[in-house]
Amino acid sequence: MLKRLARFLVECLVALVLVCTGVLLWASYYIDTGEFRNRFTQTLENVLARPVTLDGDMDITVWPRLALTVEGLAIGDAPGFGNGPAVRFHEIAVSMRLIPLFSKDIEVESLELSGVEGVVIRNKKGVFNWQSLLDRTASGASGSSQEQDWTFAVNSVEILDAEILFHDEMGGTEYKLSGIDINTGTVSLGEDVPFSLKSDFSWADQGIIADLSLGGMVRVMDDGSPPVFSQTSVQAKVYGGFLPKNAEPGEFIAKVDLDWDKRTVTFEDFKASLFGLRAEGDVTSGDLEEGVDFKGHITVHPFAPRILIAKYAPELPIKDVDGLTSSAVAAFVRVTENGANFENLV
Repeated sequence: MLKRLARFLVECLVALVLVCTGVLLWASYYIDTGEFRNRFTQTLENVLARPVTLDGDMDITVWPRLALTVEGLAIGDAPGFGNGPAVRFHEIAVSMRLIPLFSKDIEVESLELSGVEGVVIRNKKGVFNWQSLLDRTASGASGSSQEQDWTFAVNSVEILDAEILFHDEMGGTEYKLSGIDINTGTVSLGEDVPFSLKSDFSWADQGIIADLSLGGMVRVMDDGSPPVFSQTSVQAKVYGGFLPKNAEPGEFIAKVDLDWDKRTVTFEDFKASLFGLRAEGDVTSGDLEEGVDFKGHITVHPFAPRILIAKYAPELPIKDVDGLTSSAVAAFVRVTENGANFENLV
């Protein structure tokens, strides 16, 4: 009797393994068929109200964790902003645990986005190509009471080798962030999450290039409002064609405060160096949607003007000029795309 029971249990186990294997093989095959791909892109189009294309492979695993990999996914731009994609993903890989789903817990173990290519456009009327999508996301953030019963957490978010191009038709300029790498800790809605960001920045019109590092805490809200940053700091090394050939790259470090409602950014207690000058102070931007406009108070540490002029502008006739041996500056400064203006010089 016991032998028959043991044999029966073994046969059931083998049958279960075979069935699970068959289901996994079928799921892996079906997910990359034209039928499923069409359903997948159509669902995204209905949610985003944007055209969606998929020209890469898809793969899925169900056990021991639910994992999905999508390659070559692109989301189209808003009407009136051209025919190109607003964003394209070389690869999206997401892995989540199955068991917590039975308790209405969505626990994503990892979310990895690699090779992201995004385009941000502001047209001549001041409207952004992403505005309609952000408004749609915010309007649908409240959700039903049943949806709010679910909890959501992501243990790790990683964005690798991303690129963002900002084309400002209103201001007639263009900025580019490339080589962006972003890493976060566990993301839970409404809670502070540590993050780090590294990127290259270029402003071709002004010949400015920079290496950027940003780090701090970010809180992602569940009501669709913009994320809240805290304890955030930025470091930058600045170089490019605007510098003389023999000049060292500039450096900048500061605490950062973002105000989404006013669309401003403040650099507190910044320290900067350029052309051998060392400065510190606090500056605040105007409405970022209206272009570059920073103002604040700066203090330049003592320096020797004669040495700087001889090094960076040797053609100036200062050999027979007395003085210029020591100086320091404190002033209120305003910087725009047209240049810098100093007031109350001391």
